[in-house]
Amino acid sequence: MEEGTMIPQKEKLGVGIRGAGQVSYEHAKAIRNNPRLYLAGVCSRSLDSAQKLVREFNPAARVHTHYEDLLADPSVDVVSICMPNYLHAKEAILALQAKKHLILEKPTAVNREELAALRQAARKAETRSVVSFVARWHP
Repeated sequence: MEEGTMIPQKEKLGVGIRGAGQVSYEHAKAIRNNPRLYLAGVCSRSLDSAQKLVREFNPAARVHTHYEDLLADPSVDVVSICMPNYLHAKEAILALQAKKHLILEKPTAVNREELAALRQAARKAETRSVVSFVARWHP
């Protein structure tokens, strides 16, 4: 590619939500309201909860029973992690290693070791990340 040329961007980015609890519904609303995003998939520890979220926000989205499957889904460009706090860093690192953009709920980690590992993964990543504070996006 010649110097100064732009890498073509996708018209819309597919978002995979990890988790299907209350916070994930706020993320799904924000995704629905953003013309550059669409809900591509959901993966939760509860299949019923994941199916309910998909039915409400995008029936065409895939329901994944395993997080690894969500990360391998080529329609998922961005992973939004809405899991319990103790899983944030571990699952964020896996998303970054899978070359997915990342939306991570607070807290990013529950101890210094996790935070250091997450920071190292983010520095190596070729993707972008944001730490989300649900109240920031809520009117």
